[in-house]
Amino acid sequence: MRRFTTCAIICGLLFAPSFAHAAVIINEVVYDDESTDNREFVELYNSGGAAVDISGWVVRNSDTVAHPADNNADFTIPAATVLAAGDYYVIAQTGVPNVDLVVVGTLENDNEGMELLDAASVVQDTVIYERNKGAVAVSPGEGGIWGNFQSNTPVQTSWSRFLDGRDTGVNGRDFGMLPETPGATNNLPINAEYRVPDVDALALAVGADVPGTRGSFRNPKVIDPTVAGVDNPNAIVASPHGGNAIVAWDTAGGGNGAVGLELADEYRIYAYLDTRLFGEAGGEQTSYGIGSTESFHNFGDPSGAFLPGVGVTANGNTGIGWFYEKEDSASLAKLHLIDFGPGGDSDNGGSWTIHATINLFGQPSAWHELSISYDSLTGKVVARYDGATYQFTTATEILGTFYAGYRESLASVPVAKLRPATFDVVPEPATLTLVGLGLVAFAARRRR
Repeated sequence: MRRFTTCAIICGLLFAPSFAHAAVIINEVVYDDESTDNREFVELYNSGGAAVDISGWVVRNSDTVAHPADNNADFTIPAATVLAAGDYYVIAQTGVPNVDLVVVGTLENDNEGMELLDAASVVQDTVIYERNKGAVAVSPGEGGIWGNFQSNTPVQTSWSRFLDGRDTGVNGRDFGMLPETPGATNNLPINAEYRVPDVDALALAVGADVPGTRGSFRNPKVIDPTVAGVDNPNAIVASPHGGNAIVAWDTAGGGNGAVGLELADEYRIYAYLDTRLFGEAGGEQTSYGIGSTESFHNFGDPSGAFLPGVGVTANGNTGIGWFYEKEDSASLAKLHLIDFGPGGDSDNGGSWTIHATINLFGQPSAWHELSISYDSLTGKVVARYDGATYQFTTATEILGTFYAGYRESLASVPVAKLRPATFDVVPEPATLTLVGLGLVAFAARRRR
């Protein structure tokens, strides 16, 4: 068990969950790390105010209702194990930092139901992951985490609770793609507004990692948008801010997710939306949101035309965001404002709620100002696309980070035709009325 820091103690006090749940819960998971599976771990956390004897507790992993017949690895905590209040317990293979229980078995790199059972075999917590691949027969369900995941060296991410111990009973609200922290706090800094790093003011060189961000396969990079290069597949015009910009892209192809390393409920960016058709089969999708995305940023289908004939699509976006889809054969170039909820089937809209759709087909490629402002106390959302404003109300007390996700499916991968997630800072005006102060108020309320 960890000798937790003063910061971890303070964070546990500041953000003590207001929801009824077991004191000891599953707090962080890595179940797939490239092809070696030697960095997998499960982290438990005691969110209560007293120590808990967890001797004989079991982390049971299964994807069928017949648990005894399931071949997936289960982990039993040995006798005389007491987990102090605010402490962590890490179950992992040798070599994972802060490991408490060394195990040999690995977790399934697929849809799985992970249950934490106490010594009397009573379920204390459940986490379902890769729910997009099908239902998992465990109870209570907690909804599950939608989308696929993989932790990759050197960036190393995990499915982590946004705040240690915060359990609303909905996996898709509680967990996000965050940096791995086995045996240490998940808690990130809290700001009302996520400010995209001004890479020019920071004097960062082209090709440098963007500070304060993390990618699933590759960290966001600094680019000169007007010059094609390793991280910029084709030259485009400079953003209204001018100078260098940011790209969130895995140059090896496929998808990539990226997050800002702070909890926030507002962002404003310049985003480049490329409307050119590819001249061949395939498409691109890009998201900018507040909540979470997943490693691969799997395809969604808000238009109902992107993936015809597909019954369930696997995008793992949660929270609120702008979603841009471009597909050649459907002559499709649309920007959607979407409430992704806690994640779910996006096919033909599915469980996503689309609040606005802007048809950009036939319009010139250009930089556009996009913003989301969310009040976590009231659920009010104000979103902007250039000069247009959109408002709606969603669930309250949603936590999340700024995220950018990108996916492409061009068969021959002609890199020069791609436009991965490309964005830049919007200079702050002299005065700005923010709706997105709810998260700060939410944090202040929890301090009382």
